[in-house]
Amino acid sequence: MGPIAVSPTTDYFATVDINRPEDPDVQIYTVRNTGSTDVDVSVVTVNNDAITFGSGLRTLETTLGAGASFDFGVEVDIPAVRLGRNAGEIRVIADTPGNDQIVPIRAVVLGYAGPPPTTRPANDNFADAIRLSDGRLTMNISTYGSTTQIGEPDHDGEDNGGSIWYAIETGREGPLSISVGARLGQTSLGVYRGNSLAALVSVASASATGGPATLTFNPDEDETYYLAVDYNPIPNSGGNGEQRSVALNITPLAGDHDFFATPMELTGPGGVGALNFAGATGEANEPSATSEDHTLWLRASGTPGEIFDFQIVTSNRFVLFYLYDGDALGSLTDLASGLGSTSSNSEAVRVAIPADGDLYVQLIPGSFGDGQPADTESIFRYSIGAEETASRIATAVAPQFRATRPNTFSTALLAASVSATGEGGRDCGLLPPLGYPGVYRFMPLTPQSGPSGDAVDIAAGTSQIYAFGTQRAAGTDSLGGFPELTLVRTAVTCDNIAASRATSTNTFYLTVSDQPLADIVAVAAITNGNAVSFDPDGATRFAVAAANLSTTGGPVIAIPVAIDNDYENAPTARLSEAVVFGDDIFPTLPLRLEICETDPATGACQEDFASTVQMREFAGGATRTFTVRVIGEGEEIDFLPGSNRIVIGFIQVGSLDQIDPSTMRLVGGSSVAVRTTPTD
Repeated sequence: MGPIAVSPTTDYFATVDINRPEDPDVQIYTVRNTGSTDVDVSVVTVNNDAITFGSGLRTLETTLGAGASFDFGVEVDIPAVRLGRNAGEIRVIADTPGNDQIVPIRAVVLGYAGPPPTTRPANDNFADAIRLSDGRLTMNISTYGSTTQIGEPDHDGEDNGGSIWYAIETGREGPLSISVGARLGQTSLGVYRGNSLAALVSVASASATGGPATLTFNPDEDETYYLAVDYNPIPNSGGNGEQRSVALNITPLAGDHDFFATPMELTGPGGVGALNFAGATGEANEPSATSEDHTLWLRASGTPGEIFDFQIVTSNRFVLFYLYDGDALGSLTDLASGLGSTSSNSEAVRVAIPADGDLYVQLIPGSFGDGQPADTESIFRYSIGAEETASRIATAVAPQFRATRPNTFSTALLAASVSATGEGGRDCGLLPPLGYPGVYRFMPLTPQSGPSGDAVDIAAGTSQIYAFGTQRAAGTDSLGGFPELTLVRTAVTCDNIAASRATSTNTFYLTVSDQPLADIVAVAAITNGNAVSFDPDGATRFAVAAANLSTTGGPVIAIPVAIDNDYENAPTARLSEAVVFGDDIFPTLPLRLEICETDPATGACQEDFASTVQMREFAGGATRTFTVRVIGEGEEIDFLPGSNRIVIGFIQVGSLDQIDPSTMRLVGGSSVAVRTTPTD
């Protein structure tokens, strides 16, 4: 030991892309004389010409008085960086009687030759921030090619050379956790408020090396927060480290509703709420749970005898819920229970408000023996009031299939029809999809209209049309049978009723790609009621019109297929199978389908009917018409409009000469119900 102390005690580390060199931040070290006499001090670099102390200096000398200190900065000498690992030491040497005191600082500069980026990320600039919701989200992102704007702040005090931006639109209260990064590299995050770089106010920040950077903040409801991500990787042996994506995770946390004493308060007449189980714990004496469970609590308050109606309407995992009377853990009385699943709404549970006016709801995410998932997110609806007969809601989306570019809104309509029996729907709106990598907005259109996000009543026996729009980032595929396809579930929920689970008729099929694609909106025209109807031993036809709303075209295949179930991925899986394997490989309904392109003026087929129409170029802005022929096979088909349907898909491919499934993109389509003619 000697009189000299050096801080910080961390080694010096930097990475430099020789093809795109940017000076890393200067690392400041402080040398302090803790002794009682003057000491001569020298600082030198050893075996590493890639670092200097500024202006090319590699040696510093000074005399430190007792208790005095001085700072020196270490920076990279860009021209001296060699490809590979530039390793050595910085030595702080104190000339002391006897043996010199030497304090070594390991110094490593990694030089790599990453390929120069040909394009910048779409969200490189603050003004082009990709919009995201505040729901649970996991997506891969890349900062490759990003830059630093003039006036951009250093994120968490670290400037790693280039950032990308996201705008997080909040629709709920409660803490939000954001994590970005990988096992290697340095990551800096910054969350801000403000509508320009000059007006940004820091809300939270974090940085980390060799692991993810994580921050947590408490956003206000209905605000926009800007997230900057600055990731500087350690290159792999191939030199393409910066092109590798890293994971962005947004996680709403449980907050105060974790505890029985601080439940989410529910009051009449009703509403819709979101539940996030991340960070939730279990308490001693909780019924139906252990201290290792992730539980949340709600409290419904009303007049004794009023009916509390509760239902889980959507969830990314199944959730158990229990209703209790009582005012303390350990003395609760079980009133009812239910289960919310990922595939359907829970059954609505209706219980009278107890004599003391309060009723508690406990929610527990389910598991299959692998430990409780903490990433569960659910949405519920409730009402408090007089007992009533519930109506039913049926929903359908048009157009069902579209294609777009990242961070660009696509719009469609949704019709919600309420059954003639029951009380109708109160405050009915569209729920944003859980885990959606973007934003989702809606507005009532007709017969009732209103601003974005406005919920309206739907009387029994009537329908309401909503317009909705959605945008999302690229590279976030869902299971759907085609690359770059997301299934956007459009659930309608009222305070007192909710639509059935997501089906093929109320799902919006959206392809989002960085490559320019066609965007084909198709409409099927039927003239004999609400379904294509034909004799089991006969045939019929119906027309399809398709318009490419994009300025881009390309080779497109039009193909009709039949489905016999209402699962949301049935149309896309069936279309993918039909293109790759042929329509007869996996038959569904007892019918055959053929298609031809028609002359718009006469309606006559331009060529013979076939299983597909292959178009060398469906040009941007063009409109084309088709006829689909339906041929019976002697068996009856029931009228089940949610499941028995004909889907016409428009699939863009790289080449018609040899179909490569990796190039297939679903860029448009439509569907109609199908049945055989009733014999009664």
